[in-house]
Amino acid sequence: TQSDLERALFPVYGEYRQRYEGEELARKMDEARREILNQMIDEKLIINAANDSDIEVSDQEVDEKIEEVRQRFNSEEEFIEAMNRQNLSIRSLKKDYREEILKSKLIDAEVKGKMNISFKEVNDYYQDHLNDFIEPEKVKAKAILIKPAEDTPEDWEEALAKANEIFSELEGGTRFVDLAKQYSDDVSASRGGDMGFIDRGYMAKEIDEVLFSLIPQEFSQSVKTKLGYYIFKVEAKEPQTVTSLKEAEIKIKSILFVQKFNERFKKWIEGLKEG
Repeated sequence: TQSDLERALFPVYGEYRQRYEGEELARKMDEARREILNQMIDEKLIINAANDSDIEVSDQEVDEKIEEVRQRFNSEEEFIEAMNRQNLSIRSLKKDYREEILKSKLIDAEVKGKMNISFKEVNDYYQDHLNDFIEPEKVKAKAILIKPAEDTPEDWEEALAKANEIFSELEGGTRFVDLAKQYSDDVSASRGGDMGFIDRGYMAKEIDEVLFSLIPQEFSQSVKTKLGYYIFKVEAKEPQTVTSLKEAEIKIKSILFVQKFNERFKKWIEGLKEG
């Protein structure tokens, strides 16, 4: 009914008023009205189809659903108060949950129950999306950044000289962590320069090439970037790994299930509208 539609739109209007105004607000509300109206039509079609089917919902199933909801509250009084705030009664709650269970059973029978995912479909998805199952090579790195005070040749020379001094201290045995905390202009300075694990290809090309050329516990000489001069230390390396088809099978089936369900549900609803 119109009142049901307006009731469903009310919280949407409250949210949209805070985000939009004028013509945009009106346009967004028109879109929301059409979307909610279509959802309500679909819901009514499903309920009618469920009522015309041989599917039954027992009192026990309804009671168990209500008890499941009741358990989310600290007390019976709190549960009753929440229902009163929503203008609900046990009778109306039972009616709503009976319809919800009925719809769920019908969808299970007409949509989910008629779906099948073959090994060929899983394998095809895996081959078509192989990059999604490749974990790139990584390095665990630390960094020290020395920025020039200003973007002048003299300041860049001073920054390079400072970076070279730090490199000499590293060669002399001073800990990377201590020098990073003392001198680095990078956001990682407070963490002793710790950048965590970095995927190959994530950083700028000039940085990427240096990081992946180092062996664990080795540090680089000064590397010029647009921010300043970096000195890197690689703590550890992890090779590229590929998730096998067997390891990825459950994830792929879940993805295909959602895709197939949405497609079949849409066709089923269209069939109900035509029927």
